[in-house]
This record gives sequence, C-alpha cells and structure tokens, in this order.
Amino acid sequence: MSPEEICSRCKIHTSIGDPHEHGDFPDFRKLCVGCAIDSLRISRVDLPEVQQKILEVLHETHDSITRGRLVELLDIPRSTIHDNIEKLRDLGLIKKVSLRTSARGRPFVGYRLTE
Repeated sequence: MSPEEICSRCKIHTSIGDPHEHGDFPDFRKLCVGCAIDSLRISRVDLPEVQQKILEVLHETHDSITRGRLVELLDIPRSTIHDNIEKLRDLGLIKKVSLRTSARGRPFVGYRLTE
C-alpha cells in the first residue's frame, strides 16, 4: 500500500480514495470508512442511534463480528440489529462476510466495515 492509501487518522485501514465520489466530504479521501463514519457522527449527521452504535462497535473491533455478538454487546433485540444491519449494508457502510470455523457445517455470518 502506498502512503496515500493509508487512513490519515487511524493509520491502519485503507483510505476511501477519490474525493469526487464523496460530494460534500472531500476530506474523506484521506480516511478509512470507520474514521469517516466517526467524523460523520461527531459532525452530527443523522443516523439512528442503533446504527451509530453498530458502527462504533465495528470500528472499535477492527474485525468482523456476528449479529449474535452485537446483540450481546449492545443489549438490543436481534430483529432490531438485523433491520439496522440491512440498512447500513444498503448505505454501503458495512458488508457481510463468511466466518470460517474449524468445525464442519455452515460458516458463521459476520459483518465488518467496508474498506
């Protein structure tokens, strides 16, 4: 990765990229999705509180997390978590990933911030 591709805030993730894709938010080109979301939250862009909490957990973990784990951490009903995860996926802020296990059977489904 070149230095331009690294998030200027957390120095961990890949930055978003082309500023023309982000309209009124040209500084986002230097940030990863998580840091951009954090900046949006700080600037009080209207996302429902549940969605903000989900994004914060995903940003803090720097890894994939299952819906069940989100339910445990946030103490929010599973159906509410599911509905808000789908809304965040529709916005392109998070993505669904397959979490392999060492056991046989269907892999767990996890969610992580888009890169």
